[in-house]
Amino acid sequence: MLGWYPEHDLPGGPLYSAQSAAFTVIKSNHYVNWMAFGTEFCAPSARAQQPDQAWQSEVRKYSDCRDWDDALRIVDQQIARSPGDLDIRAWRAQVLTWAGRLPEAGREFKEILKIETGNPDYWMGLATVYLHQGLTEEALKTADHAIELDPNRADLRATRAQIFHANTNSGEARVESLRALGLDPSSAEARSAASAISGGRKEELRFGFDQDVFSFTPANRDQWVSLVSKWTPRWTTSGAVSLYERGGINARNFVGSITRKQPLWGALTIGGATGHDNGVIPETGAFFELDHGFKIAGIGIPLPGF
Repeated sequence: MLGWYPEHDLPGGPLYSAQSAAFTVIKSNHYVNWMAFGTEFCAPSARAQQPDQAWQSEVRKYSDCRDWDDALRIVDQQIARSPGDLDIRAWRAQVLTWAGRLPEAGREFKEILKIETGNPDYWMGLATVYLHQGLTEEALKTADHAIELDPNRADLRATRAQIFHANTNSGEARVESLRALGLDPSSAEARSAASAISGGRKEELRFGFDQDVFSFTPANRDQWVSLVSKWTPRWTTSGAVSLYERGGINARNFVGSITRKQPLWGALTIGGATGHDNGVIPETGAFFELDHGFKIAGIGIPLPGF
C-alpha cells in the first residue's frame, strides 16, 4: 500500500496540514479574509545519505508548504534512481493531485495502470482525481476496480463512500461507510467518512429583529424568521417570512430559494419573493446568484525562531 498523505486535499477542502506556515488571501464579493495555518517553518532538512523512506517525509514537508516544485523535484530524483518503481511514479501523481494539476495527475495514473493493473492504490488514486474533477460516475467506476482487487481494505471502502456521498447517493454512502468501519473500526479514513456522511440533512432556523428610530416619524421595524435546509451535499433550500412596519403601515412577504452546488463551477441560487406590499415594499421579486470561490495568492512564509 502506498504512503498516501490524507491530510492534503484540493481547494475547497483541507488543502494544508495544520502544521504548515502559510498565509492565504481569499477574496469573495467585497471583503478579504486572511487565514494563517500553523507555525512550522518550511525548510528542507539535510538529505545526504537518506534512508529509503526519508524522501517521502521531505515530499510531505514541501507539500505542507505548497512548494510543489521542490516536492516534485524530490520525487523526480527518486524516479531517476529507480525508473521502474511504479510506487514512486504514483507518488508523483499524488503530488500533482495535491497541487491541483488534475489533468497531469490523471495522465500519470493512467500511464501507471497501463503497466500494472493489479494495485488497488493506483486505481483509487485515479478515482480521487476524477472525484476532484467532478466526474463522479467515472470516479465510482474506477473505485469499484480498486475494491474488486482488495475488498477488505477499509480505506478503499471509505473513499468509495465519499464518492457516493459526493454523488448525492446518501443510502449507498452510509452502507459503504459502515462496511469500512466494520472492516477496521480504528481506521481514520473510515471514521472520517462515517462522520461526514452521518450528518445527512441539516436545518438552520434563524430569527431576526431590526428597528430604526427617527425623531420626525414613527419607527421602522422588521421581523423575520428563516429556515435553511441542506438536503444533500449539492442541494439546499431556503425560505423566510418577513414582517415590515414602515411609517405605521404594515407589510409582509415570503422569500424562497434553491441552491445547487457543483465542484467545478461553484453554487447557483435562484429564488423569488411575494407578499402583501401595502405600497411600502416590492410586491414580487426574483433573483439569482452565482457563487464561485477562487484563491488570489498563497505563499509559504518562514517564521523566525524555527
